[in-house]
Amino acid sequence: MTVTDATRNADTALELAAAGFYVFPCHSSGEKVKQPMPGVFWRKQSSIDEAVIRRWWSRWPDAAIGMDLAKCGLVVIDADRHELDKDGVEAFGAIMSDHGFDPDSAPLVATPSRGNHHFFRQPPGKEFGNADSALYRERKLRDMGINVRGAGGYVVAPGTVLKDGSFYELWGSLEDIPVLPAWLAAILEKEPDEKQAERMLVQRSEITDSRVKAYVDAAIEAETTRVRSAGKGGRNNTLNEAAFSLGQLVGAGHVGEAEIFALLMNAAKDCGLGQAESRKTILSGLKAGAKDPRQIADIDRPDDGANAEAAQRLIEHHDGTVTDADTGEVIDDGTGLQEGGDWSHPGGLIEDIADWIVETSPLPNRKLALAAAISFVSLVCSRHRETPGFSGGLQLFTICTGQTGIGKDWPMKAIDRLAVEAGLKELVRSGKITTSLALEKEVEKVAAQLIVADEVGRRIFGKAGSKRAGTYETAMIDTLLELWSSSPVTFFRTTSRVTGEAAVIEGPAVSIFGVSTHRDFYSSLGRSAIDNGMINRLLIIEADRRSALRSIDGSAARTPPMHIIEAIDALKPAFGSLNGGVLAYRVPEGVKTRPVPWAQEAAKEAWSAFRDEMLALADQNEETAPFVSRAAEMALRLACVHALSRLGPDGVIMMASVEWAINVVRESVRNAVQGANEYIVASDFQEHVRRVEKIIRSKGRVPKSVIARRIGGAFDNRVLESILSSLALAGKIEDPNKGTERAGASYVWRG
Repeated sequence: MTVTDATRNADTALELAAAGFYVFPCHSSGEKVKQPMPGVFWRKQSSIDEAVIRRWWSRWPDAAIGMDLAKCGLVVIDADRHELDKDGVEAFGAIMSDHGFDPDSAPLVATPSRGNHHFFRQPPGKEFGNADSALYRERKLRDMGINVRGAGGYVVAPGTVLKDGSFYELWGSLEDIPVLPAWLAAILEKEPDEKQAERMLVQRSEITDSRVKAYVDAAIEAETTRVRSAGKGGRNNTLNEAAFSLGQLVGAGHVGEAEIFALLMNAAKDCGLGQAESRKTILSGLKAGAKDPRQIADIDRPDDGANAEAAQRLIEHHDGTVTDADTGEVIDDGTGLQEGGDWSHPGGLIEDIADWIVETSPLPNRKLALAAAISFVSLVCSRHRETPGFSGGLQLFTICTGQTGIGKDWPMKAIDRLAVEAGLKELVRSGKITTSLALEKEVEKVAAQLIVADEVGRRIFGKAGSKRAGTYETAMIDTLLELWSSSPVTFFRTTSRVTGEAAVIEGPAVSIFGVSTHRDFYSSLGRSAIDNGMINRLLIIEADRRSALRSIDGSAARTPPMHIIEAIDALKPAFGSLNGGVLAYRVPEGVKTRPVPWAQEAAKEAWSAFRDEMLALADQNEETAPFVSRAAEMALRLACVHALSRLGPDGVIMMASVEWAINVVRESVRNAVQGANEYIVASDFQEHVRRVEKIIRSKGRVPKSVIARRIGGAFDNRVLESILSSLALAGKIEDPNKGTERAGASYVWRG
């Protein structure tokens, strides 16, 4: 691909964004062609922001352009032409003619595979999504290779040039996209006939061990989803792989062959495979897999810290997608992470505090208020209550990230106000702690505390990752990791000092409530936070967008409602009868700490299923493992805090608490993965760029082989190629190989 082509994609992306079309970068070649670039969660991140788009194409100069159809409000009919007897282009042309529709009235994009993309706007009051088989309900279109892409899907954008020089040619204008015609909408809405809807009856196996059942269910869901979303040309192979994988579970006796056979036959039908072909492939795969049974003898949490090598692969290579090879539609984001449901109205004390903060804030922000409320209730419960079965602590490290100007000052001040009114002001501490020594001294003074920090990345985590950090600064992360894992039954030992013996503190409970912009937080954390396990101990909440400034009632802000203070008092140790005063913040001597008990077996099983889902995910997707290894433990802590918030000191864990906690954690994990990819990777890439710049600038003229030798394996050849392409695009170097075959020629610095 020439620099001119790369520039063309960047310019086209900017033009589309300026016209209001949301775009994002995709691979332009290789096995992942048309899939989103590493770490780009396109449904959330697709953008019309010029700065964002320029940053993407600076990093990936030859990236293809993805167009987010949901945000653009579009429906695209994708007519393929891959087989002689299945010409989707001709078939869709015929159906348009039958309905008297002029094909020139809607913009059309000719694809490199000789297919067509027909663009329409979503009809008012309706939203059509992806439907590979929707048009099959029209007899003339059945099995002709025509797909529907709408809300939840994307297409490669008009004007995109792929690395091999092929391109997506626009005929017509995107300024004149018509609404989806009524006759076509009627076809998409038509119910499938009985014969088409026929599916195999699935006889489910009974698995008595809930942990094994959760593992098996997660494996089945993952493999059948892979088959349902398989693209043409790879469907049969995907089906065979899924049959082999699930056949291993059949061979181990964890699930019945008949059940797996029926589930895979239904999945194969969904992706368009014929019955006879599918039956043969599934039986063959099941037979082979059964000969290599997969035992699930010990379901346990993966190692602490989540291996650094897996994290490296996530950052460098994670593409985040399972994609239709023909259309570029993403079916699954590849992390295996489900999106959490709504958790913005938890009820109980957490919601009461959040409501008060929102009502009295000049810049109301509900997610930010909830993060503050969760942190404060966690503090109140932290040193005398524990998780059931594990005696785990309830302390949380809650980080709320967002844009500037979101109103972060008041929620932090509101925590101070609550602490004063509830008699706990000594427990809320300033977030200006940058060394392990300072943190240990704080814990010696106050064993239960909530550290409140603005720009939390820089103030708490930043110096620990600095190249100039001293011994106590680098030890800060180790101290935080230990404090996160402490519980009412463990001891925390401070570092021995010249001035005296190490202090021993029983059951410290240190929580954090921090607010930061995305860039400051993730750049302060750095890659080490993934390698050492810190990132999976953080509850990361994304603040709502900036709201309008308003006037507030100052008296209401100064005095929290009495029912909130009374609820806080009820949750204190022994209802406020503190042994040793507020600084000790513990129950009277001889009184044991209490676990928050399970109220329902179903609630316990739901949490266990989530834990095993995370384990199965870590086993099946090692790239995501570093981010999920503490997810279940985090959810259990949140469920306990939620139960006490809703039901008071005698709270018990019901299904509502478990579901709420899981939703919060699912969102947190997705936020962590996205933030790490977008900001930590970007920072690393820029550092690599500066290093390569320095090498070429110092020599003036240098072959690629010398550059590779000088970087000493700090990053792979793929990254180096991207950097050189980016520098050439920016005009800083002259690419000697452009338009030639001189593979050993030198790069020349132009500045």
